[in-house]
Amino acid sequence: MLAVGSPLFSVVVPCRDEGEMLARTLESIAASRGPSYEVIVVDDQSRDPVEPHNLAGARLVRGPGLGPAAARNAGAAVAKAEFLVFVDAHVLVPPDWLEILLAIFRRYPGLAAVSPGIAAEDNPRRVGYGLTWDARLNVRWLSRPLGTLAEVPLLPGGCLAVRRQVFLAAGGFDRGFRGYGHEDEEISLRLWLLGHQLAATGEFSIVHRFRPRFPYLVKLGEMYYNLLRMGVIHFSEERMAKLLFLVRKSIDPTLLVARLMVDGSVMDRERLARERVRDDGWFFERFGIPF
Repeated sequence: MLAVGSPLFSVVVPCRDEGEMLARTLESIAASRGPSYEVIVVDDQSRDPVEPHNLAGARLVRGPGLGPAAARNAGAAVAKAEFLVFVDAHVLVPPDWLEILLAIFRRYPGLAAVSPGIAAEDNPRRVGYGLTWDARLNVRWLSRPLGTLAEVPLLPGGCLAVRRQVFLAAGGFDRGFRGYGHEDEEISLRLWLLGHQLAATGEFSIVHRFRPRFPYLVKLGEMYYNLLRMGVIHFSEERMAKLLFLVRKSIDPTLLVARLMVDGSVMDRERLARERVRDDGWFFERFGIPF
């Protein structure tokens, strides 16, 4: 239950070594109008730690240093609002973004989560509205919805708004993920399989800085571990075998598979098989994903 006087939105901004972009992002959020909101910055063990006096009133949480999934969960754990909005620390949002998100959630009570268009900072005309997978499980951006809202298979973590109660009931971002990669894909898939609806809106877009390299170390093994963990938990045996075949073209997955067998992934698979109301076959057929 939400406390009296709680904000309508909790904006969670995970960051790690973002430098001046974090200040730009917070300045952009501070210009938001309409619904009440709080801002929670999760510093996921930056080499130059973020200090509270630099956050313009935002709440600072120290992250565990385990990557975006754990950092976002750390922010959500202290959030007070009815709606959570996870945004990257290198985005610019329009002043009316929370007004539009609130109107969408109120207009569509069955909608669990929504994302706006994501425009590239170096080319604002290049905008993606939600994501899908190709035949090799590479993500691909989708075009603008014909209407104001369209169901999409995957929502990008750069700006993802979700009903807080749905997020908590689903267990948040995968707690077994380590490092960067696939956390937004996994939670999107999980929400769909649990019976929820996800959509992209064409009513507004945010500006996102797509960087040629990360400001922190990204370990390839962690990215593939997250991908394989998602497969173990959600995919049929046939699709899991296909995923392993694809991964073997890039790395030797032997140690990663051994780790997955003892880290609780199999138990998570069994638990979610009992809880979900749809299976992965439904998901891939519904969105025409040839995998």
